[in-house]
Amino acid sequence: MYLQKLGSRIQTILNGIKRPLNIVSNETNINYDLLCKCVKGELSEEQIKDIIYKLVDFYPIRLADIY
Repeated sequence: MYLQKLGSRIQTILNGIKRPLNIVSNETNINYDLLCKCVKGELSEEQIKDIIYKLVDFYPIRLADIY
């Protein structure tokens, strides 16, 4: 349940900066299927954290907004 909520927050934030998953995948070199699983909460917590850190490094997103 926690990972699903975390994934949902990630999706909401990406929507807020007008970045669909396919564009995020291209811009950040994160595998598209992995991103889809991330926003559905279907990855391990460590995998989701890795993606979060990549997103925070690339986009104007604050870590506090996700957590």
